[in-house]
Amino acid sequence: MSVVLSVVIMAHPKRERLVNRLLTRLDAKPKVVWDDGTNNRWVTGRRALLAHNKRATHHLVIQDDAIVPVDLIAGVTRALAFIPPRSPMCLYAGSTGKFWRAVENNRMSVPDSTSWLLMNQLHWGVAIAFPTPLIKPMVTWCDQLTHVDNWDKRLSRWTERHNVRVWYPWPSLVDHDIRTPSLVPGRGTKGRRAKRFIGATARSVDFDVSGGIVDLRGVHADPETLPRSKRRDPV
Repeated sequence: MSVVLSVVIMAHPKRERLVNRLLTRLDAKPKVVWDDGTNNRWVTGRRALLAHNKRATHHLVIQDDAIVPVDLIAGVTRALAFIPPRSPMCLYAGSTGKFWRAVENNRMSVPDSTSWLLMNQLHWGVAIAFPTPLIKPMVTWCDQLTHVDNWDKRLSRWTERHNVRVWYPWPSLVDHDIRTPSLVPGRGTKGRRAKRFIGATARSVDFDVSGGIVDLRGVHADPETLPRSKRRDPV
């Protein structure tokens, strides 16, 4: 399929230096959607999602502390043309211990020849590309989840409820700046690293889209990622 990609940086004023760094690294001129002073992650995230170009087939939201390879936008556009047209792509798979322990507990392996991981969850929100037709209904549905602060967790609830496959490139096409603490209280810098990153000096267009696919759907790292039938959740 032909992919037309719009790009937005989801930004906080405390990280203006990181935003400027991203703007010089990206092979595109993205919009920047700033936190409005409320420090509300969902409000900023939803504004970033809805800020897509109306002519775009897909929309990429990158958080301000992302580390990106060379020619990221060209590489993402190429990768999106390979996966199913109504599938989101999450560019980052973190090294969060409990998720990978869950993978190991399910005796699932990720061979070196793997190009893609499939999940029904969005465990990480560093950089996510959505087909634009999904965005408005997804945001409307997620607006109901007022008890969930993190924007990526709200989106994950939506992908699980609607059985939407999320494609993760392996290795990840972005990483966290591990020198920058999370703005989420209590998180600091611990665990904020991709399990496997293509590298800041690599060319993302060299990512091999045609390798193996490992299906990790059904692997649940914690109760918040369980299907509705298996957890106590008001929505």
